[in-house]
Amino acid sequence: MRERATVWIDLADKQRPAVVIEVREALVRVAYGTRVQPSADVPAVLVTEQTRAGRKFPLREPTWFVGANTAWESPRALALGSGECARDLFEEHDGFATRDES
Repeated sequence: MRERATVWIDLADKQRPAVVIEVREALVRVAYGTRVQPSADVPAVLVTEQTRAGRKFPLREPTWFVGANTAWESPRALALGSGECARDLFEEHDGFATRDES
């Protein structure tokens, strides 16, 4: 599994879209999406199903990726999406720490 891979993660009895943002030996860190719009002061990126990024999952509805919504998972616990997300999806937004920024 590689950074930027689109995946699906099971959280709170829901399957959520996620993007791999860090890879370690036995675990990967993902930024996962939610349908709930965050407050304006929270770093977030909206991805819609019509966009190139949205088609990589593929998404069924608009999804917010919030900087605090990350999780470590075994790669075996994730279902692969249809491709890799754009390199710049999170780059312009504070709050999305990746390995390069740590």
